[in-house]
Amino acid sequence: MNSANINVGGEIVRELSEKVPTHIFALNELIKNAYDACASHVTITISTSKSSVTVSDDGEGMSRTDIDTLFHLAKSTKTYGTTRTCGATTRYIQGSKGLGFLSVFKFGRHVKWQTCNGKTELKFSVNYNDVTSVEKITDYNIPIKEQKGAARGTTIEIKADPKDLSFLVEYLSDGKNNQKVIGAFLDENFTINLKVDNGVNISTSDIAKPENILKDRQSFYVKYDSKSEKLEFYHLGKVIKTLNYKCVTEKTLVSLSVIIFNLAPNSKLKIPKYFWRESDDQLSPLVFINDNLFHNERLFDPGIFRSRRTSDSMPQMIGYVKIQSSRKDLEFSADRTRILETDFKRAIDSDLKSLNELIQPTAAKLRREAKEDSKKDELGPAHPDFATPSTTNENPTDKSEITLKEPNFKYPIPQKKFNARQLVKNACDAHGNSIDRNNLGVEVNGEELSDPNLDSITESCRKTLYFYIRKPNKGSASRFCTVEFYQPMSSITGGEVELSLFSVPQNSGYKISHPTISRILNQIDCAHRSPDRYYEIIAPALRTVFEISCKALEYKYPIIFKNKIPKLDKVLWRVACLLAFVLSDVNANRKILTEISKVVKLDYSTLQNILKTQSFTKAVKGAHLGAHGSTEYLTEETIRTIASAAGYIALTADAIEHHVSGALINNANPPTAEEIQYQAETR
Repeated sequence: MNSANINVGGEIVRELSEKVPTHIFALNELIKNAYDACASHVTITISTSKSSVTVSDDGEGMSRTDIDTLFHLAKSTKTYGTTRTCGATTRYIQGSKGLGFLSVFKFGRHVKWQTCNGKTELKFSVNYNDVTSVEKITDYNIPIKEQKGAARGTTIEIKADPKDLSFLVEYLSDGKNNQKVIGAFLDENFTINLKVDNGVNISTSDIAKPENILKDRQSFYVKYDSKSEKLEFYHLGKVIKTLNYKCVTEKTLVSLSVIIFNLAPNSKLKIPKYFWRESDDQLSPLVFINDNLFHNERLFDPGIFRSRRTSDSMPQMIGYVKIQSSRKDLEFSADRTRILETDFKRAIDSDLKSLNELIQPTAAKLRREAKEDSKKDELGPAHPDFATPSTTNENPTDKSEITLKEPNFKYPIPQKKFNARQLVKNACDAHGNSIDRNNLGVEVNGEELSDPNLDSITESCRKTLYFYIRKPNKGSASRFCTVEFYQPMSSITGGEVELSLFSVPQNSGYKISHPTISRILNQIDCAHRSPDRYYEIIAPALRTVFEISCKALEYKYPIIFKNKIPKLDKVLWRVACLLAFVLSDVNANRKILTEISKVVKLDYSTLQNILKTQSFTKAVKGAHLGAHGSTEYLTEETIRTIASAAGYIALTADAIEHHVSGALINNANPPTAEEIQYQAETR
């Protein structure tokens, strides 16, 4: 039997290495390799005089088998998020893609390795221009020099491009950047040293612990651990408030340790730039995922309440938010600045936002109460390590308690009347006597609730509720919870709504009847669920959804597409015809939209609002971009926007074609050229 082999040219190395997004990303990848090798120290040396970048560590070193794996593209013996033992400590594995070595080519074209596993020292080098020029990458040989060795570790020396080196030196001259390099891991057993011959010479140990920073301006120390489900507030070293919060993110550990300040003018300058955001210089806790610094400033945003009055917001905080997980749906964007949209992403977003919404209003309330009692804002070391020993039990007889039916709650919208106190199971005062839950005080997002019910809720939102014992009853007990009001969604493909690009706000999903369109939608969902996302395939497929949906309807009801507009792109013209037809103010046409809303089980005004506000023209043009190869402009967000518009066009066209009376269609007014042009230009 004849056979053929798959050959890959050296050009693949060029294409893959060019996908390494930034120099800092590449530097972090090299640090991760040292971390995975159980190194306790890694030193990065940048020399402008030698035009070199050197990364050396005291890790396990590499064997010949390890070197074979290093140069086996897309093969890895590591699984991200799993753990391994390094001496007496446990570490989360950072690598898994089998592409880490390509990061070296972000800095230069010639790279030397020297590695020793404690017995054998190996030296080898790779020239980028040589490896990318071979016709078959397997023909490129890497000579390895072997000799006896003793000291374990690996050194990588890169002959750097002057332009790349100049940028790197300038970038690392800023404290916000160089401190984030040396503080890339939250691990006391791992030290990163950075030496640049422009004077920068710093180490992980140079970063001060948050609790030791500006002790005289500290208001609170706050810590949380998802294992205990306890959120504790410390003031002057003592616990003054404990709340319960249960994380919704499964198979994941979440912990938090932050200091909240009340800063004097210019005192922020005394806080290490490690805790300054790159984008706007605001203070912020740092997020670590599996102990590695995650460069995303919005995942836990202290500025979440900046639009509210100052008394409800305490954004001057620094510290650490730790997320530890081995879930397979913990996936990152190429530059590792975003978590991809998965069940994990939605759950962790919800948890971190809920914790933020608990911490700031609670701290603000505690601060107000303390000022009312002492007539001044008492500041000082907040961490328990600095607590003054106490000889008295402040509330030895307080038996007050508030118990909620659940830790957190979810309710579908709309909710015309919502009694917040219905969430309370029972309550007792300081003497242990039962209290009517209707007599409890309630705050909603920091505002006192005077009416028994919340206002009508018609849009998706999340509210933080705070229950406390109100006078004349006595007791210090209180409880927080979050209530998520959500729009029920279902998929028009019949698949799982959480995984589908084509979801609509309804309880029972409408299924597309047209067999070809139904198959295309399902295939697009399958492609999108792949870790590679396949945007280059999805965008033109979405263009096909617009086209086939409208063409099928045109074949059955040509009256809808009666008025031609030659200047318009044909796909956009058909979409505009359909929208103009169903959104017409003519009574006969409004009846058609009424029938569609019944068929798809959507409220008339909801469907009308969706069809009026979706950016259909922009979506069609975006699908055209993808179909014609301009996929560099496609992101997860744009793909979802295009898919949403395509889904609603498919839904509307399918409902008319298969479920709306032909008599209604033929009695309606076809859209005028002006109406079609309006839909094409304003959407």
